[in-house]
Amino acid sequence: METFDCIVCGCGGVGSSVLYHLARQKVKVLGLDPFPPGHRFGSTHGHTRVIRLAYMEHPDYVPLLKRAYDLWHEFEEESGASLYEETGVLQVGPADGSVIPGILKSAEEHDLEVEQIDAEGLVERFPGFVLEPKMKAIFERRAGFLHAKRAWQLQTQLAQQEKAQLSIGEHFKTWTQEGKNIVVETSQRKVATSRLLLSLGPWIPRWAPSHFPRLTITRQTSFWYCGHGPYYHMEAEAPVFLYETPEGVFYGLPHQEPWGVKVARHSLGTPIQHPQEAENSVDPEEESQVRSFLKRYLPKMDHTLRRHEVCRYTNTPDGHFVIDQHPEAAGVFFLAGLSGHGFKFAPVLGEQISLWMLEGRPKLSLDFLSLRRFSQV
Repeated sequence: METFDCIVCGCGGVGSSVLYHLARQKVKVLGLDPFPPGHRFGSTHGHTRVIRLAYMEHPDYVPLLKRAYDLWHEFEEESGASLYEETGVLQVGPADGSVIPGILKSAEEHDLEVEQIDAEGLVERFPGFVLEPKMKAIFERRAGFLHAKRAWQLQTQLAQQEKAQLSIGEHFKTWTQEGKNIVVETSQRKVATSRLLLSLGPWIPRWAPSHFPRLTITRQTSFWYCGHGPYYHMEAEAPVFLYETPEGVFYGLPHQEPWGVKVARHSLGTPIQHPQEAENSVDPEEESQVRSFLKRYLPKMDHTLRRHEVCRYTNTPDGHFVIDQHPEAAGVFFLAGLSGHGFKFAPVLGEQISLWMLEGRPKLSLDFLSLRRFSQV
């Protein structure tokens, strides 16, 4: 039975980053995944993902994001690829909602630069967007989007260049503790390690401890429409945008050839039982919701649908990640429930989890993402 220093089961957007960072430490590491990088059964499917710093979800994410920005830049230099596009992000919502107060709280706590824009200023700077009377608008310059699929594939390629072994099509079946070793059984063999990461997305609950939270899988669809005129084009400095509305939270990216403006509903989509069961056809109700949003808040858009993509969110009850060690097996680590906002953290989570696996603790705090918050409920 072959033995590895570390094994990563599940090499999606973040699992592949852990694989890459472990390989850079020159340890003998194996990555397992039933699907190739860029597959459509997880949360990272698609070409782009938003990145922003004044994080509305919780101020504790900001130190991780600061490091993530630095690591994305380093990864661009190492790979020679352009991965981050800085467009700024325009975020709009009611003053007493969750988006605007969340941004302001993170900005204040971490001394981040954000700009509040009134209706007159919005018309002058971003004439394609509407600010309704009871809404507030905040613009953050240090934000934009990542070329997610490109980055995911590069992480696996560079990990292999650093001598990581990656086995695509090999299914994880189970793990057992045998003395000091953790024995991993796959669809093809048994292998041993002293440190195992389970980053299995929606498949993880079967191998999780008893107090692991219930994860909900949802079908999420992104749509692309033609950005009519200059209002929504990157060349005209159109930003990434996010709106909190009575109908839910919607976000989008400026026009990119050949598909146009990407728009999606970030609020949880249709629940599904298994990530491979979701239909990839257009759901008329989902598209109707997006069209209604565009007509109201981006009225200069051409509503001709050019493209759509379906991905799956794996959601925790509180919308925050789960990153922890198994309470009964110190060499087993969990990464799960990224809840539709995890990819921007890929390099920093890869770095910190690999440090935790090799050195016994991460350098940045991940305590707020631990399993303990669920055992205390």
